[in-house]
Amino acid sequence: MEINPRFKPHWFWKLFFWFHILIAPVFIILVVGEELSVLDWVDIGAFFVIITCLYGYVFSKKIGVAKFWQGICLIYPCWAIFYEFIAPYWFHLPQYGEIYDYDPLFIALALFFIVPTSRAFYLYGFSREQLWRS
Repeated sequence: MEINPRFKPHWFWKLFFWFHILIAPVFIILVVGEELSVLDWVDIGAFFVIITCLYGYVFSKKIGVAKFWQGICLIYPCWAIFYEFIAPYWFHLPQYGEIYDYDPLFIALALFFIVPTSRAFYLYGFSREQLWRS
């Protein structure tokens, strides 16, 4: 199936996808041997859902059903805000075995991932009607 060039993802999304693929092994190595909480395991699962979404969006692959990605589009930003900001700073819950102090650089970095990832879920679930119709 050929996707209309007007609906092809911008080059940024391929770069964003490959960056996630490159950091995945580092991410896995860092968490091996750590005492992980239930929230950490949910976040690991979310990471692989993100990679799956980015792959489907960037390469115009139909993975699952649109309703799933539309639901994730609504759930992911809430999860990310809770896990990245509320849990560690308000409830002082550790992330991957570490307690973090308030760090503006970390917050900026987290937002750098959360905002585009949320947009990717939206674009994949809601804006790719041509893909989901086939």
